[in-house]
Amino acid sequence: MRATLDQALTLHRAGQTADAERCYEEVIAADSDSVAARHGLGVLLLQTGRPTQALTHLNFAAERQSGDAGVLNALGAAQMQTGDDAGALQSFQAAIVLDPNHGLAAANLGVILLRINDPLAAAEMLERALKTDPGNVEAQYNYSRALSAAGSKAEALDVARQVTTVSPEHAAAHHHLGQILLQSGHLAEGWPAFEWRWKTEEFRHATAIMDVPLWDGHPLSDGALLLWAEQGVGDQILYSSMISETEEMTSRILIACMERLVPVFARSFPFADVQAIEDLTNDQTTMQSLAAQLPVGNLGRLLRPAMTSFPDRQSYLIADLPSTEVLKKRYRHDKQDRPVIGLSWRSNNPRFSLAKSMELAELAGAFVDTEATFVDLQYGDTTVDREVARQNGFDVYNDPDVDSLTDLDGFVSQVAAMDMVVTTSNTTAHIAGALGVQCWVLVPAGAGGFWYWFLDRDDSPWYPSLRLFRQVTPGVWADTINDVRAALAQ
Repeated sequence: MRATLDQALTLHRAGQTADAERCYEEVIAADSDSVAARHGLGVLLLQTGRPTQALTHLNFAAERQSGDAGVLNALGAAQMQTGDDAGALQSFQAAIVLDPNHGLAAANLGVILLRINDPLAAAEMLERALKTDPGNVEAQYNYSRALSAAGSKAEALDVARQVTTVSPEHAAAHHHLGQILLQSGHLAEGWPAFEWRWKTEEFRHATAIMDVPLWDGHPLSDGALLLWAEQGVGDQILYSSMISETEEMTSRILIACMERLVPVFARSFPFADVQAIEDLTNDQTTMQSLAAQLPVGNLGRLLRPAMTSFPDRQSYLIADLPSTEVLKKRYRHDKQDRPVIGLSWRSNNPRFSLAKSMELAELAGAFVDTEATFVDLQYGDTTVDREVARQNGFDVYNDPDVDSLTDLDGFVSQVAAMDMVVTTSNTTAHIAGALGVQCWVLVPAGAGGFWYWFLDRDDSPWYPSLRLFRQVTPGVWADTINDVRAALAQ
């Protein structure tokens, strides 16, 4: 007997996805124009982690039934999961126009608005979704994220607490709660919640290392302590600020970090062995010698319980001195009286690069009245950026012998050779701060304003050499650049 649409829908509702998929396909084989079957199969493919395949069917359904808010919402969800934020925005907005009370479309639209750094609109849309469905825990979680990005920290904190109370195993909500608490300066309460990150999808790659017992801060009688760097280069540098304080806490320490950071960490933390984390799990001899391990971010609970716990020091990373001296001479050989200012203007963060970046030509507006030698510290190919700036009368020197993507140690020496660095919130800011180089950081508002810059302050307890210039409106840098220009004129 040929499968029917009713059978497919019944199986789908019952969670029998394999049988439902087969039925949908049989219905479509008999009637390729069946919008309902295409819609149902598209939703099923989404639910089972196949958004690209889902798009084929949902696009078909939306073209033939553009007045159905449910179809448009499903299409938007597939577009969102495949990275087409512009298409998803359009689909969700169209669904809301058709059905203003479509809670799922409103919740999804809120997530997209947050992703494109419009937190106020995101919060408004998620609030609408919650009026339709107050029990939507995921919408509550995203509402807290939107409120936090919009600057409503107290309200965001209350909502995040509600989510973790109602859904105590919601790891992302606990992690988010931790970030709000840390950003607000409530470190003792924030660190334990922040450690929930290891139960989120984004951090589950660390299973092999996490099988080793967690270190509790006490001396080890036998075996080595593994301190392993986590997340991107900037995060690894930030958290490594706490490593030196472990030297007196136990006798044998192994640091595992990104391979590009090995020479820098080996020079800066001579009391420890340093190894690339990429090699560690394949090194069974070393793995078996470990008595305990701790992600470096978890050192915060042990060493930074309060804002008064930060040490009074200017730097903790050490650049290669001969390389730094060569670069200092290179950048000053005919301009001894002019300061050398390094510039960086983009972030490659996979989720927040848009919020944390600007154009070089825009950043150049801060230096209209500044006599200096400007050096390109931006990682990646900057040819087009520099040419656009040059056409507007602003020259930035790019050193062909330095490539931070292939030689991070050489880049550290380059940053150390600067008199000053001006950058957006990216790896360059962390390197400058860790080296104790004077650095002005343009910190974004919204979702890109990471917790470790804290709130309402123009300095950083992590990096005393930094001065923070905070964006007021997400995506709008003009006022921040004017603030930098005014500060340079003083």
